[in-house]
Amino acid sequence: IKQREIKDEPPRKNNVHCMFVNIRGTKEIFKGIEKNIIKEIYDVYYKTVSEVCSRYEGTVDNFCGDTISILWNAFGKEPLSKNLVIECALEIQKEFFVNIHPHFKGKGIKRMGIGIGVDGGESFIGNFGSAEEINHTSFGFCKKNAESLCKLAAPGEILFPESFFTGVEKEDQPGIKKVISGAFLVGERANEKVLSVQPVESQDYTKIKSY
Repeated sequence: IKQREIKDEPPRKNNVHCMFVNIRGTKEIFKGIEKNIIKEIYDVYYKTVSEVCSRYEGTVDNFCGDTISILWNAFGKEPLSKNLVIECALEIQKEFFVNIHPHFKGKGIKRMGIGIGVDGGESFIGNFGSAEEINHTSFGFCKKNAESLCKLAAPGEILFPESFFTGVEKEDQPGIKKVISGAFLVGERANEKVLSVQPVESQDYTKIKSY
């Protein structure tokens, strides 16, 4: 998070929601693609995800190559809504599939998709860094879990810990594609199952390798 809102305050514990978004398989996708096209992809990708998360009251935490991390309640002063996070993840996937993917398909990118991981829980939020560079961000198990789930997610897929839907009305829950068991999560989620949501489907996605 940019320094415009950073103050000299000690880190504190607060509940946050965290989302990681990642373009899957760029090592394969970008082979033989011109550098100006690759730059355009990242420009459109960063802009689109930023605009969608802003509409759903999220704050971009970090841009790092193929990955974007997003926080809700980054400054510990906002009410948390799981519905906003769920709707944001669904719209990011649909936006990528409906607008970004077709646009770049005409520029030599035959297959491209994103994976998303989500979690929420208590984290340390505050200003971290050195004398030269300070960043306002969060640290905690929920951020690690969201990142791990993002790495696991296939193109077109969103992964949630099972308990993330606790308190969310049934009609507001997205359709569950499958349930995944395994040691993917840490902290209080360590023994939880992972729920897979796939709002868009495409034969193109099945051919993308995840790295």
